[in-house]
Amino acid sequence: MIARLILALAACTAAAAAPQAPPSDLPEEVEAFVEARADWLGSFKAWAEGRGEPPFGEGARLGIPAGEPSSRESGPVRLVRSAGPGSVLRGTDGAGLRDALLGGQGVHGIARVSVKVVAAAPVSGGFELQLRVEAGSSSAVPVWQAVSRVALTLVQGTGGEPTEAGAEWVCANASVTAWEWASRVGELFTERTLGVIGSDERAARLLGIGMDRWAQRLDDPSLSAWFGHQGIAAGDVNGDGRPDLLVAMPSGLPNMLLVQQPDGTVRDVAREVGLCWLDDTKGVLLIDMDGDGRQDAVSALGHVIVVQRQDERGRFQVAGWGVSPDEAPVYGVSAADVDGDGDLDLFGARYVSTRYADTLPVPFEDARNGPSNVLFRNDDGRFVDVTEAAGLQAGGGRFSLQGSFSDFDLDGDPDLYVVNDFGRNQLFVNEGGRFADEAASLGVEDQGAGMGASWADFDRDGDLDLYVTNMFSSAGRRVAFQDGFAPERTEEERAEIRRLSLGNSLLVREGTRFIDRSEGAGVRMGRWAWGAVFVDLDADGFDDLISPSGFLTGPKPGDL
Repeated sequence: MIARLILALAACTAAAAAPQAPPSDLPEEVEAFVEARADWLGSFKAWAEGRGEPPFGEGARLGIPAGEPSSRESGPVRLVRSAGPGSVLRGTDGAGLRDALLGGQGVHGIARVSVKVVAAAPVSGGFELQLRVEAGSSSAVPVWQAVSRVALTLVQGTGGEPTEAGAEWVCANASVTAWEWASRVGELFTERTLGVIGSDERAARLLGIGMDRWAQRLDDPSLSAWFGHQGIAAGDVNGDGRPDLLVAMPSGLPNMLLVQQPDGTVRDVAREVGLCWLDDTKGVLLIDMDGDGRQDAVSALGHVIVVQRQDERGRFQVAGWGVSPDEAPVYGVSAADVDGDGDLDLFGARYVSTRYADTLPVPFEDARNGPSNVLFRNDDGRFVDVTEAAGLQAGGGRFSLQGSFSDFDLDGDPDLYVVNDFGRNQLFVNEGGRFADEAASLGVEDQGAGMGASWADFDRDGDLDLYVTNMFSSAGRRVAFQDGFAPERTEEERAEIRRLSLGNSLLVREGTRFIDRSEGAGVRMGRWAWGAVFVDLDADGFDDLISPSGFLTGPKPGDL
């Protein structure tokens, strides 16, 4: 999607065949070259997996990082890394190159390998490609995976010497510029979806069918079911010490409350307790809104945020609602006591004015023409729109997906980070219930295709850091970084567009600003990512990251 937008911006469409003229830096010609090398990339993948011959030209120069790798162990996990990109390389043979591709640990036999071209550029006599290669075991113990960066030069001819047009393209140079390898004794998670939901026939039927099938059967004029923008919330609704799930569903399908049973299975009780809405629902919360110790439910039904209080019998009764100023739906809901009066207020992030793909962001890399977000103040259960009075309309509508509250400046009141898909992100600093956007001065605008954010003191230095979920697009990176890309745009505008495809961002608080440490931490590439969160998965005292990813995806074996 990002690649299509970028190509459209450059007013060009990728051709279906390789260019026969001398290499060009026009994006459509570079993309055509990459597409035409599918067979060669397939042979490279087969060789890396241990199923084929080396796909390199006679006399090809091969290299791997020089020097000793670094190693770290934490419980059952072992991590080994080579020197980073830009380090000195040393020559090697095909066996040495494959060993580096698979993490430098002497792996033999068959491995699972996926390959992605993340950059391409014309050079004298050919093209230079940058690859991301992911490899791993299937059932072997210990479980291992490796990620490597590869630089290739492809030329027409043999022996690395350019020749006439129409000759076969061969690899004259191949270097693994960096690699990392991780292993673990045993799986961290075991997939048990059917075992958990299978005992509830209705829940299994609703969740066991993909949205591509439901969308053909629902009376939903907006076709929102295609895109999977529904949220999920976790909380212990019945006080038994086990987390339960509130699952939002698209228009025409009932929302679900999956209550965990003692044996680990779940049962959907939404109909019995009053949470079985059929309206298109996106953001949801399970949270104690009235301070009685029980989890209440907050649901974004279109442009209305509905609050349902849980009573003594475990049923949910409508206790209040906030109505947005127009019918643009609320996508993300978050709660905090923004005015310090002892109750929770509600923020709604709004994305499109009518329906998805109808409202076009202009300009798409820095849009301000989306719907306004909404802040509802809780006045004894009555939710009043105070968006403008609180200063949250500043900067225009930026196609927002999430608002994340956190007292990042440690002054005792919640601040608000707003994640925007087609505009610069915003960090609203709370000063007595009124907000001011300080994102630019603090270094957290992070002008990517924002999908979510999570706060944590991951480095345990006493202040909060921020991980922002964006989109990684290899096609977008290939297109937008060409010298011939969008010549009518300024260099500043081209830089903003290029940022859209780079991936997630780890913004670390250092002094009075946040610094982007994504590359060094190895957390940039999250694919088409959504709502990553910090969580200590292995209980070692350090926050880990889990980043969901995916969208409308067709079958393409070997793709990343």
